[in-house]
Amino acid sequence: MEAPMPSEWTYTCGNNRYYVVERFGRLIVQRQDWLGRTFISYAGDLAEATVLIRLDAKSSSLIAA
Repeated sequence: MEAPMPSEWTYTCGNNRYYVVERFGRLIVQRQDWLGRTFISYAGDLAEATVLIRLDAKSSSLIAA
């Protein structure tokens, strides 16, 4: 039996691209760097994830990509 594919949401905030990935029932917030994705934090829901993204980017202009 195959494991279900994780859900993933992509956002642009400031000059950065962010990913929110659901794995094993948890949301993981990551920032795309030139080397790859960097872990930012865990989030309880998408609303909390978007707040964490805005805080990390120091910007309020959040765009779902």
